[in-house]
Order: sequence, then structure tokens, then C-alpha cells
Amino acid sequence: MRNILYDITGIISMEEIKKILQNEKANLFKATNYIISFYTQVYNSILNIRENLFTSAFSSDQAWKEVLNTEPIALSFPEYHLQSIEGEMQNNSETIVAILANIQAIQNLYLKNLQDITIQDIQQIRRANLYTLDFIQRLYSRENMALIAEQRLKIARTVKNNIVKIFENNITPYIDKVESILIDEYKLRMMPLIRRIIGKHSNYAPDSFKFDHQIKEKCAELSIHYHQDIILSAIADLAKSDEVLVREMKAKFMTTEAQQQTGKVYKLREIANRSIAQLGNLDKLISFFTTIQNLYQPRTLLERFMDFLKRIITGKGINFPKKDLHFYYSSRTGRLEKRRTSIQILIKDITALKSFLSRVKETVDFYAYTKTTNTASIRDMENVIDKSISSLNTIYTQSLGLRDWLVWKNNIKRLNKIPESQQEEFNELLLGLNYHLIINKQNLRDLMKK
Repeated sequence: MRNILYDITGIISMEEIKKILQNEKANLFKATNYIISFYTQVYNSILNIRENLFTSAFSSDQAWKEVLNTEPIALSFPEYHLQSIEGEMQNNSETIVAILANIQAIQNLYLKNLQDITIQDIQQIRRANLYTLDFIQRLYSRENMALIAEQRLKIARTVKNNIVKIFENNITPYIDKVESILIDEYKLRMMPLIRRIIGKHSNYAPDSFKFDHQIKEKCAELSIHYHQDIILSAIADLAKSDEVLVREMKAKFMTTEAQQQTGKVYKLREIANRSIAQLGNLDKLISFFTTIQNLYQPRTLLERFMDFLKRIITGKGINFPKKDLHFYYSSRTGRLEKRRTSIQILIKDITALKSFLSRVKETVDFYAYTKTTNTASIRDMENVIDKSISSLNTIYTQSLGLRDWLVWKNNIKRLNKIPESQQEEFNELLLGLNYHLIINKQNLRDLMKK
């Protein structure tokens, strides 16, 4: 007979559940670098608070920077008494140094070795996060804010809101998910032991002290940390029927992906990922437009001679300023109209979109790895989609205008200098871009109808 979770034969094996947990944890681990990056954003914001916003709340002694240059060995939580922005400077300084050092410790001691993290570690990280938020909240009291210069008030509020949002939307949900998996792994390990000691759930209440003592002794013998609350939860599971336990386990793990596929966040992420997948095509468009631009750079005989000499002497040619190429394209913004643009503007717009998509790829990947489905993630996905569809649509219509301009009689000779394969690739890129826009717009409309 197979080893079955909670002794439920023939339904979910222990090894299958362990594999599910390992897969869940592996996905979370993929998001580790993003979490480290979020902590870095918090770190830099707190530095900004100390150095530029609440300067009178902290000591002017710069020795604190030396503390941050040392390798952190543990989290620390010094007691603080923040009463006034103009008082307790030394205490405030020690506290904020501890907070910054804690962030470094979380990044270097815990997140970079996430495979070894324990439930106790998670509890310490959670404590450090709350310690940070509590100090920021007190620092931003009404009395302290009244002492901030008017021109810095808006910046100060923005910095605080960014810190709070990073914790609420990114760090805390991630820590919650890691802790949840660690707890499930712990219960999975402890359940057979608990069942051997207690038997049925009805046996526990009359003799709970004896059973607790036996479980604690067994944990010490096996070098397993004794988490009383989790063990009590596992004991409570003994009262549930086999069917209930299986249903709960399936609901928590086995149907998660299926549920996501019908959810709004999953669909939005799918649409966003299709836009992100255009990054390679955008590179090819820039390459083609640069080739076109180079064909329209007239050089005098003297310039060509000077360029030739420099290449012989230095191995590099002269970087002449490039002449821009202007052309018209058809734009439909309520009504069809002709608009003028240039190839340099087009390349600049594509480069900006590439930069945007590269940045948001990290956010989209993070939500995928952590299976985040909160309001903030939906809002982020919608912003990514709105901006990418709008930008890609503009790039597509302007590229069509450039293609039409290139086939004018005056341009044919230059166009013929471009290999046919490159011209065909350009046409295929435009067809692919158009197809992508049609699919994404249709999927977005379908999603909005639901």
C-alpha cells in the first residue's frame, strides 16, 4: 500500500504532496531576486528619509555609515523612544541604522540562502518588517510632519507611501506564501508522528498534557523544532474525515492553476506577456530603421576623405551627426488624419517602449511566480496592457507610414540597396505586430465583458 497523506489510501500520496510543495517553493524561489530588489528600494527610501527629509531627527555623526559597511550577522531590534523630530537624535539614529542593517541581513543572510530558511527565520523577518513600518509610522506623526518644510512635504509623503506599498503589495504577500509552504511541509513531516502518538483525535483532550510532552520529547530526539501552534493545528486535523482533508489539500494546491486560468489576473498576465514577447521584434525594427536612416546620410567628398583617413589612423570612423527623415502616416483618433513624424522619433519611441517592457517584465514574472492576485497586481497588469497596446499601435501605424514612404518613386533606388530578405522580414514584423494587436485587443474586450 502506498504511503498516503493522513493515511488516506489511494487518493493523494505523500510523495505527490511533497512534489507539489517543492514545485510551489521552486516558483517562489524564482522571485527571490525581485524581493531583494524591493528591499533595496525600501533601503534607499529610508536613506533618503534620513539624509534629505527628516535631517533634524538624526545625529549628524557620519560614523553610522561604517556600521552598514560591515557584514550583518543577525537581525536586531533596539528599543526606541521617538518623541520629537528635534529630540532623541542619538536614539533615532541608532534605530534607523538597525533598520538598514536588518534589511541587509534579510537580503544576505536569508533571501540569498532561501533553500535553508526556516519558520523561525520567517518570524524574525516578519518582526523586522513590522519594526521598520512602526518606526516610519511614528516618524511621520502629525507633530513631526508639521516641522517639515512645505516644499518637502509632498516628497516626504510620497516616500512613505512607496515604502508602505512595497511591503503591502510585494514583500508581505511573498513572506506569507513562503511561510505557508514551510508550515505545510512541517505539518506533513509531523503528521505521521502525531498520529502514532495520539491515534484518534478523541484521545487527545482527556490527556493533552501527556501527549504534548511526548510530542515535544520526540521533536527534541529528532532535532525538529517544536512549533506548538502548528502542532495543535495538525492535531485538530485528526478530527476531520478523509474526504475533508483531501478536499482541502486539493483546493489549496492541485486546483490552484486551474482556478487561476479562469481568473482575471491570469488572463491579464497572459495579455501582458504577449506584449513583453514583442521585445525581440522591437529590436529588429530598430535595426531595420537604422539601416534606412544610414542610406539617407549624404556625405561630401571631403567628409568621406576625412572619415577614410581616421579609419586608417584610429580604426574608427567619424561619428557624423545623422540627418533625420520625416514622413507622414495615417492616424485614426476618432477620424482619419495625416500626421508627420520622423525616423528618429520612431526609434526613440520604440526604445522607450523596450525600456518599459523590460522593467514591467520583472513585475509580471514576480506576480506569476508568487501567484499574486490582489488589487494592486490587477491594476499593474491593466497599466502594462494599456500602455503597451497604445505604444505598439502608434509604432505600427508609423511603421506602415514609413513603409509607404519608402516605395515612393524617389526612394526606390535606395530601398533596392536593402537585401530582399530584410525587406521581407520587415513586412513580416509588421504583420506579426498587427496580429498581436488584434489578438490582445480582442482578448481584452472579452475579459471586460465578464
